[in-house]
Amino acid sequence: QSLRRCQNCNGSNMRRRLDVLCLVSVALSLSARFSHRDFAVGKVPHETPRPVVEPWKRRDFDKAALNDYFAQRPWDLATRLVEVFGSAWRVYWAWKADPAEGCDRGQVLVDSLQSLGPAFVKAGQTLAQRPDLVGEEAAEALKSLQTSAKPFENEIAYRTILEDLQHRGPLAPGLCPESCEDPHVAPLFQAFEAEPIASASLGQVYRATTHDGREVAVKVQRPAVGRQLALDWVSMKFCVAAYQYVVPSLNDYSILIDTALGSMFLELDYHHEASNAEEFKRRLSFLNFVTVPKWLPEYSGPAGTARVLSTEWIFGRRISDLPKDVGMEAVQMAVQACVVQLLLTGFVHADPHEGNLLYTDDGQLAFLDFGLMDQVEPKIMEGFAQGIQGVVAGDWRRVTQAMQAVGFISDPVQKLREAKSLTADYVDCEFEEVVQAVEEQMQAEEGGESRFSAMAAGLEKLSWRYLMLTPSYIVLITRTFMTLEGIAEKVDPGFNIYEAALPIAVRRAIAPRTRKGQAALREAVLLEGGQVRWQRLEELLAEADTEEATMASGSVREAWRLRHSLHKGHGSASHKAEGTFNVMDGLLATSDGTALRRIFDDMNLKEMVHFLASPTAKPWRRRAAAYVAELLRRPTSTKAKAR
Repeated sequence: QSLRRCQNCNGSNMRRRLDVLCLVSVALSLSARFSHRDFAVGKVPHETPRPVVEPWKRRDFDKAALNDYFAQRPWDLATRLVEVFGSAWRVYWAWKADPAEGCDRGQVLVDSLQSLGPAFVKAGQTLAQRPDLVGEEAAEALKSLQTSAKPFENEIAYRTILEDLQHRGPLAPGLCPESCEDPHVAPLFQAFEAEPIASASLGQVYRATTHDGREVAVKVQRPAVGRQLALDWVSMKFCVAAYQYVVPSLNDYSILIDTALGSMFLELDYHHEASNAEEFKRRLSFLNFVTVPKWLPEYSGPAGTARVLSTEWIFGRRISDLPKDVGMEAVQMAVQACVVQLLLTGFVHADPHEGNLLYTDDGQLAFLDFGLMDQVEPKIMEGFAQGIQGVVAGDWRRVTQAMQAVGFISDPVQKLREAKSLTADYVDCEFEEVVQAVEEQMQAEEGGESRFSAMAAGLEKLSWRYLMLTPSYIVLITRTFMTLEGIAEKVDPGFNIYEAALPIAVRRAIAPRTRKGQAALREAVLLEGGQVRWQRLEELLAEADTEEATMASGSVREAWRLRHSLHKGHGSASHKAEGTFNVMDGLLATSDGTALRRIFDDMNLKEMVHFLASPTAKPWRRRAAAYVAELLRRPTSTKAKAR
């Protein structure tokens, strides 16, 4: 009734107050209705009260324990919902206001996300790289969240460091916080900057110098961040349940929330993050332009409960701060490194925003912050490689087969009996029908044939007609490549991630890890009796050759020609040249080359020699000569690796 009476009122402030009151009423009533339900599985919890346990402190993302804890505290949930709805309303009205009134809409958005805590800040960091989704103004404002989220009090950070490192004295000469027990004890560090040099969603970083002269980055976790993430997870699950109650949907969005928030819980384990960094460096050691800061366990907190993580200091600049030509090079390095992770190593950095990438002073690309990682199974890597090749070739049947292989599309394929029905009544349909639907949707979608994010949007639209699945790994993978595309498009608006990924996709195609992939490769290139399908093998390698031949032209790819000139005289050209990806480089000497070695072993030697000596094999002889020449031009260490 109040809202109805207000319809004739011209006071915008009154309308906003009534809107907020309405939201509060809705939140409280919904909370009363749903507070005694298990939001994950829809069950009523045990009536007998359980002992008060703070499940987030175990850092294992126990969903049942989190549900039970907050089901006994409905007021916490209601309060949080009011906070979220209130912040959303402030942003909504700020964006509705006339910019001429002097309202800084971007700052309102940033302040609202920061006030809501780490989960919302993390979402803002991702959207900062996607002006195509949120607009240039919002994206520019959100960039501040990547390196300068609102810091917490220094005194709290100092106390956390001293407690975690079990030090009773000052942090550094002249810096003795209130929590310092004995100011006469030797300082923990030789020097310690009093203010944080960066602040992110889950913690903030200080710069310090150890007594042996090493410069280090000291990351300190935000206070009570575990409880905040737990409450946000329950709140988001509640919102999804309420949304699907009001607007029935065939998509289970709760899976996405479980994956996103569950991965953030893992970020709280700093020893896990340190081991991730070491594993990441080991798997990408063949890309000589990639570097990772070294972990310093003696300046980090205890295993299982660490709130402090110290690593060596990386001297470098963010990609956005680089000159255009150098920025193009850094982007190409980032793209290559991330695609290699997805298609070759299977260990993916799931948070590669600009705050976590540095172009070092010696011309390398440094990855930072390894709390958010994802493991990709070999069959998924092979499926993505097949899909990339299909998109570049315009072969949508191949793309659809790849989607089915990685778990996007059901097997057998199915569709709703009635289009856009909210009842999950599926019937089998012809595979070719889905192929045609995918082709039409991707061609209609802006950027559908060049951008990963556009394909994701297209698949979401297709899910209203066909049964599209939501694998748990897709949340972090989509985040990684949406962020990567956002960075790349700043220096090259026409950037095509599929073309950039093609040589690496070919490498995975000719070096499958799964038995199914190895059998398919063997069938594709080898006949019975050991005769080689030279044409098919040529087609496979020609896909990579086509891309490599165009690497010397076109914006971002032009960077590879600048490698030596940009760093001439800085001692970095050699390792950068060594790091350039080559489809066949060193393949036969690795475990990935097992399938090819077996094929070569089973080749009919007489037939192969006869073919290579024929005029038809001239391209193959040139390929071999070029490869040997490239090896001879490289430093001795690289030749040894290739052999």
